[in-house]
Amino acid sequence: MKKGLISFNMMMWIPRIIFMVIVVTSIIILISVHYRIELDVSGAESELFVQRLLYSPHGICFYDALSNRMYPGIVDLNNLDLINKSIFYGENKHIGAKLTFTDINGNNLAEKIYNDIVYRRIAQERKGGVDVFRGSRYVLIQKDSKQIPGKLNFENVLIQK
Repeated sequence: MKKGLISFNMMMWIPRIIFMVIVVTSIIILISVHYRIELDVSGAESELFVQRLLYSPHGICFYDALSNRMYPGIVDLNNLDLINKSIFYGENKHIGAKLTFTDINGNNLAEKIYNDIVYRRIAQERKGGVDVFRGSRYVLIQKDSKQIPGKLNFENVLIQK
């Protein structure tokens, strides 16, 4: 073969190699964008904390001793004193919460803080590594053997692990 034909064939391979490099790098970039090693579950953990408070037998829900039954969604304000014992994370106390109970008109009925150390020290400083979630739920509030329609406003603070 002539040297001119060989060099012409080599010239045809250069665009192919450049195109191949572009395709391979774009595939690597697309995979790295969509592939995450860590999943952020702090939102789900915050929601789970509120669900445990409202619906677990050892939470703040109303318990009727006569029928031996608990009523999820009905909050007994007398149980607020036991809030730190109702949900126990062991030595790993990474969540704090401020719970505010109001009636429909917005009047404050009660306010309680779960895990005072985490909430007061970390939530108020707002330093890095802290996730804050705010939300509200409509609940019935048991106060003095009377049920009042109201709202639970919560602010959960989670220390990132």
